[in-house]
Amino acid sequence: MNIYDDKLFCVYLTTYLGKRLPMFYIGSTSVSRISTGYHGTVSSRKYKPIWDHEIKTSPELFKTYPIKTFQTRLEATKYENFIQKSLNVVKSEMYINQSLANPNGYCGMDVSGRNNPMYGMKMSDQTKEKIRSKKIGVKMPLRSQEYRNQVSQRFKGRISPTKGMITSDITKKRISEAKLGKKAAIKHCPYCGRDIGGESNFLRWHGDSCKLKVLASATCLVG
Repeated sequence: MNIYDDKLFCVYLTTYLGKRLPMFYIGSTSVSRISTGYHGTVSSRKYKPIWDHEIKTSPELFKTYPIKTFQTRLEATKYENFIQKSLNVVKSEMYINQSLANPNGYCGMDVSGRNNPMYGMKMSDQTKEKIRSKKIGVKMPLRSQEYRNQVSQRFKGRISPTKGMITSDITKKRISEAKLGKKAAIKHCPYCGRDIGGESNFLRWHGDSCKLKVLASATCLVG
């Protein structure tokens, strides 16, 4: 199968060898686009100007490698999201990504302070007037006295199902003993070397999902 088949999609890793940006960027696109020299699209306020400048003036600093191919864009986006979460790209200083891929858009972006796309921008008086004009005359609907009486009557006399119930000393003792006896099984992650308590916690962040394993797989493709 030709990896640059225009009917396939992929998750890719872009490496940057310059000094103005972090080293890695993870994204997804059609595999045919990679063959045209595409390295990704950065939209964050923090890195977009630098990225665009470096792509334009020093394209030789960028190398892009498909990590895994898919039949649909949705599958590619879901895997892209998985990789980005596993590597914690938004908070990592190694990655240019400032948001997580999502089938319905992007999430996880830091939009505080100067990172906010609207930072430093001011509404014109004309825009303010348009917003004000739309709000004029918009009022919350008034509830009639008849409606209020119906609601009051509906809830009148209702008693909470737990009202007046008292937990016996025997029940309290059983609950306490059950909690004391519960100890999370410790599992060892062979990739990061950490001992993790709790099956669900281990499966979510370690083992085959360990970010060090994912990073190793990605960097092997680069090498």
